[in-house]
Amino acid sequence: MKKRLLVMVVVLLGVGVTATKVNSAEINKFSETVVSSEESQKKALNVSEEKTDSLTVPIYELNDSELYQRFGYLDEQQIAEYFIGFDDTEKVVLLKNGGVLSGGMIDNSNNREVDSYTDPNGVTVEEIKALLRERQEALYQIRESGEVEVLEEGEF
Repeated sequence: MKKRLLVMVVVLLGVGVTATKVNSAEINKFSETVVSSEESQKKALNVSEEKTDSLTVPIYELNDSELYQRFGYLDEQQIAEYFIGFDDTEKVVLLKNGGVLSGGMIDNSNNREVDSYTDPNGVTVEEIKALLRERQEALYQIRESGEVEVLEEGEF
């Protein structure tokens, strides 16, 4: 009787140790999967950020000719009218295709996302207005010279 109890205790201990090792191995596999999944998500975010940058234009890097191609020459009243419906504190981005975007969008042709509030090229409407006022004389001279044309959206 004592031998049977002793054998059963040893068998139960053996089963318990084996089960613990199996669970430990499964936990390690799970944690490795979680780590690799997190790394994949970080890589996807980095790729997404790179793609986002390529859809927008940094307005402060535009020279006078490029600014003229996008907006033309605008006097004070035309500047106000151009941004009618926008709040001065609203963040916008200039898209490479020539548009001005407020909020977010997804470019379905290459599955890229742009959000004017998180994009590094995002600026407020007031900042764009100030830049257009600041360069108004240069934009007027470009218009008078006739050397540069205002491009339509999609011609960029």
